[in-house]
Amino acid sequence: EIPQDGSDIKIDLWVVMCYGVNIAQVAQNVMETVSYEIENMTGLRPIEINVNVVGVRVLK
Repeated sequence: EIPQDGSDIKIDLWVVMCYGVNIAQVAQNVMETVSYEIENMTGLRPIEINVNVVGVRVLK
């Protein structure tokens, strides 16, 4: 949800990662990509993006 009053944008994401990936690097990439896309689409820059890893999936 993006506030309509010009207030700060804070984003919480919950993700499941694949086993074997560098979780810290993937989380950083997700934060950067989300920040870029939100700013591109809305003109507003998020002040906080939280990536919560809720699980790790093993691919068969």
